[in-house]
Amino acid sequence: MDMLIYTASLVLLCILVFFIRRLTFEPKRVFTFCDETVHIRKNPHKLNRHFLSSHPVVVQKASIAHIQLTDNIVTLFNQASHATDICAPSAKFASEVFEYAKKHFEQAKIIEVTQ
Repeated sequence: MDMLIYTASLVLLCILVFFIRRLTFEPKRVFTFCDETVHIRKNPHKLNRHFLSSHPVVVQKASIAHIQLTDNIVTLFNQASHATDICAPSAKFASEVFEYAKKHFEQAKIIEVTQ
């Protein structure tokens, strides 16, 4: 009986974390533009403001050469072939981030991978 309660609690916790991740994702917080540099937050959740600070990746705005969308992952490639993955909880959020990136990195080549 204890094992059943433990398993049910674990499953409930996993479901709760899944929904919290979807409810707290903020696509508008992914990019912060500062003059010629861009701060990219790979994990832009509401909870990260105070508790789980995620350190942004800083890149030169002009160095972004490719933007790729695959399912729920947006990848930014710079001219030195370094990549930064931004994982979204759903394809809807990934497409929002992708459209925002296309708007701000006009010089980048756009790649959409469909499966």
